[in-house]
Amino acid sequence: VNSSWTGGHVRSLWKRTKSNTHVVYPPCDTTRLQKLPIDGKERERVVVSISQFRPEKDQRRQIAAMKILLKERSDRKKFQDVRLVMIGSCRNKGDEALANGLEVYAKECGVADNVELRRNVTWDELVSWLGRAEAGMHTMWNEHFGIGVVEMQAAGAIPIAHNSAGPQMDIVVPSFQTGAKVGNDSATGFLAVEPEEYAEAMANVFSLSPAKKSKIRTNARSHASERFSEELFEKKFRDCMSLVL
Repeated sequence: VNSSWTGGHVRSLWKRTKSNTHVVYPPCDTTRLQKLPIDGKERERVVVSISQFRPEKDQRRQIAAMKILLKERSDRKKFQDVRLVMIGSCRNKGDEALANGLEVYAKECGVADNVELRRNVTWDELVSWLGRAEAGMHTMWNEHFGIGVVEMQAAGAIPIAHNSAGPQMDIVVPSFQTGAKVGNDSATGFLAVEPEEYAEAMANVFSLSPAKKSKIRTNARSHASERFSEELFEKKFRDCMSLVL
């Protein structure tokens, strides 16, 4: 299975145990992302979102969080230059319509000037944005794994991920939980659920000292490279298959 969360479901549904259900994380080729400068002037006050434009990705939640950050918080003036760049692919007319709807929703929320959608970009452009962003945002509930969050960690964009399933149990580990004080020296990112919690996490990221940001990024990059590499996938996959073959 591809995550701890999936493993729990398989064991429950198929009446298996941990002794015969094995977690093998998907192979994540993060080599190029780990070469990006982890700190420095390249980082902009940008939050990048990586996911296909599909309903279950819940990108409206990201725009709602931006509205709170820019329009509703008492300290909102500190964040007026923060931008959300939503990068994703569109498979069909339905996805295109969803993306168009997100742009309309950003206008309705009064944050269109701070929200940008980029569709079907090249890998080079995606890497560039990951290297420029201060943070990354993920809002899908119960995503089995969450390779986009791994890519954020590897690139140095501090992840703010949904507090459920793969990101919660395997990727953003350990994390700053919602409402917790920003002081966990081993944290690899933030977890949130409600738009207010995402807005709070973004405010925290953009208010941290350079040293604290660097610490989180270093933790996250190490976690991504040590736990989700292609080499580790190959080894664990062979170990599991050897029991069968």
